[in-house]
Amino acid sequence: MGAFGEGAELLYEYAVRLGPAVEYGASMAAVVGGEAPPACGLRVDIPFEGEVRGRLGGHLRGIDYLTIRADGRMELDLRGCITTPDGKRIALRADGVGLPTPDESLVRLRENVTLTTADPDLAWLNAQQVWATGEANLATGEVRIRGYLA
Repeated sequence: MGAFGEGAELLYEYAVRLGPAVEYGASMAAVVGGEAPPACGLRVDIPFEGEVRGRLGGHLRGIDYLTIRADGRMELDLRGCITTPDGKRIALRADGVGLPTPDESLVRLRENVTLTTADPDLAWLNAQQVWATGEANLATGEVRIRGYLA
């Protein structure tokens, strides 16, 4: 049985590095370190980049427009581009949640992913539903994700 039930097929795995966050008036490090988020929540833009492997492979570059609500819920809003080894491009859009763990540096990730391209060889991706799961290690700045076709 696949990660998301009968018939789930692994489409990709990626490991990306997080770049420096753009903060909007509050410190993400302080909130991740245990400080309560501001009453209005915390918004940060976090760039990421790394390699994608699997049935869909290439290089991924993007930004997570992350919101950490006042109650601590982390709402993911990712936009990115996968460039295949032969130069074809696929737009990636994902939303989901980050679930803090007792180890403050680790966050479990759950994503709903949409892939879009006009390339005729990859157009089959446009109709797919992708569910992804993984983990962000905030101490090392590394994120690992596995995306499954549902």
